[in-house]
Amino acid sequence: MTDNPMMIMIVNMTIVFVVLFLLGLVIDLIHKLDPTKNSVQEEPQPLAPIAVAPVVVEEPRLTQEEAELVDYEAVMDQEPTERQ
Repeated sequence: MTDNPMMIMIVNMTIVFVVLFLLGLVIDLIHKLDPTKNSVQEEPQPLAPIAVAPVVVEEPRLTQEEAELVDYEAVMDQEPTERQ
């Protein structure tokens, strides 16, 4: 055996790439022997359109306090000369 780390790395990488190459060959073999490859697949039937009901959204109503606050903010956003 060797204690050289470079030699250990080369051996490990060689083993990894050989295993990956063999797995690639197995995958290719499975693709060639695939028994479901030539079967006729039925085309899916189109789904009937779904009727969508219209959605009615009511605008939120302000309480008296909220309405007064909105009015106050509108006044405060004005220039000081416009307030008088």
